[in-house]
Amino acid sequence: MFKDLQRKIKEDHVEFGGEYTIPFDPLISDRERVQFTIRIYTWAVKRMYTFCVGHDLRELWAYLWENWYRPARWKLWTRAPSPEIPRLRTTMINESHWRHIKHDFLHYFHRPRVDLLVWILVAKLTPTYQRKLDNLTLDIGRYRGLAGWRKAFKQEWKKLERRPITLPLNPGYRPRVKQWACTCPSQAPNRFLLCKHLVQGVEPVPDIFFLEVTRLCTAPFWQHPSLIPKTDLPEGYVDRDFIQADIPDDQQLDPQQNEPEDGNESDGEEEEYEYAILEDASATYDERMDELIGKLRSFADGLHYQKQFRDVRFLNTLEKHGSGFFRMLDSCLDKERRQNHNGGAPTRTWDPKAASAMFYRTQPKD
Repeated sequence: MFKDLQRKIKEDHVEFGGEYTIPFDPLISDRERVQFTIRIYTWAVKRMYTFCVGHDLRELWAYLWENWYRPARWKLWTRAPSPEIPRLRTTMINESHWRHIKHDFLHYFHRPRVDLLVWILVAKLTPTYQRKLDNLTLDIGRYRGLAGWRKAFKQEWKKLERRPITLPLNPGYRPRVKQWACTCPSQAPNRFLLCKHLVQGVEPVPDIFFLEVTRLCTAPFWQHPSLIPKTDLPEGYVDRDFIQADIPDDQQLDPQQNEPEDGNESDGEEEEYEYAILEDASATYDERMDELIGKLRSFADGLHYQKQFRDVRFLNTLEKHGSGFFRMLDSCLDKERRQNHNGGAPTRTWDPKAASAMFYRTQPKD
């Protein structure tokens, strides 16, 4: 069932990675398609909500709204025309940042104090980043290596230059060279926001272009004097500025409104709702944990009582059927021992032997 629903969604969207999918909105004309406005947010939310209601997917909509479609989350994962949103892979940047801290500095210390950690960040890590930025941005009068993406960018550009274009263009493809935007299904998932219609819509670029071209966060995404649109573009190219599309009144939002009217809760109401949810979840957690603790203590008393009978059959059964739990117990106790022992190596985060104890918090040392 879910595979059929997934196929239906894919028929109406151009999907790419973990980023926002550019929809073929029937309410927006092909020629005037708007990509990065609040109107697309309105359309996308209503489209997904209608889909979930039509297929009675209440849990799915609750998950999508909380993690993807509410305004606070939408800003985190969609590509928007804001210079403050980085165009790099933020997950890889964060992983690289923590890798530098762990492998270059923190492996010398076991459970360092907070003041030592702050000193490492300020006195050791920050100057490293500063020197790297100075080397990349300042004119030092000598050769310096280029960014690693430029080689891949040149290869992708050359490949798209040689790819044939079928004429006349598909009515759904509306390339805009000046704005460097195209509604074809190839540009959106492309790492460099390239497609054959845009690459072949400009005059041939010199080799210096690949060394100097600048990528922007907003359209047009690439900027260089060599990017000159051709004068004899085939029919189907749109070579003018963006024009706002006509959207029905019931799908328009007030510029000051953060979300559709149906879900226009205030910040205070949202905080109260989240607090109530957390309170209920905490009560449920405490009840479950207390029940498990009570069972373990009662069972431990029962095991102590079994010692006097010296029944090997029960001992073998206990070790056989409780082996999984005992392995987790050993992992947690080993983590406790290593964390509270300053002379040993700390437990690695992704150590497969300690996987079952990943979320186990060790007790403070006396």
